[in-house]
Amino acid sequence: MSMPVQATPYERVMRRTVVTDSGCIEFTGSKTGRGGYGQLSRAGGGSPYKAHRVVFAEVYGPIPDGAFICHHCDNPPCVNPDHLFLGTNQDNVTDMVNKGRHHNQVKTHCKHGHAFTPDNLRAGVGRVCAACRREANRAYRARQREAS
Repeated sequence: MSMPVQATPYERVMRRTVVTDSGCIEFTGSKTGRGGYGQLSRAGGGSPYKAHRVVFAEVYGPIPDGAFICHHCDNPPCVNPDHLFLGTNQDNVTDMVNKGRHHNQVKTHCKHGHAFTPDNLRAGVGRVCAACRREANRAYRARQREAS
């Protein structure tokens, strides 16, 4: 009597997909709580496989250690190999910024209510409120004067 053949992770992913009008092939199985990426359990336990990484490795070959698999389509459950590309963390962040999806790009005001305008952002340090920075510097100098 022969043992039943276990399905490969790729086969398991592809059994749980649906093609959308946008051309995405969406994984319909379990998703990560953060981000909504497709995932499937490993035989014997351990961290789950990410569906898009399984498909990328099957189609394009092994994924180098530390490499990211990014989505051109910005659709986390998508496993369409044509929508996936190999990159670094920096590539992923740059892609996000270029597409206007970085969480800081949607902020219009600092936590104290100052508007993020070109003249109220510190040059070269990202989205740091110049008004808040000036206030913090004044308070620091006052504390230094009191301490001396």
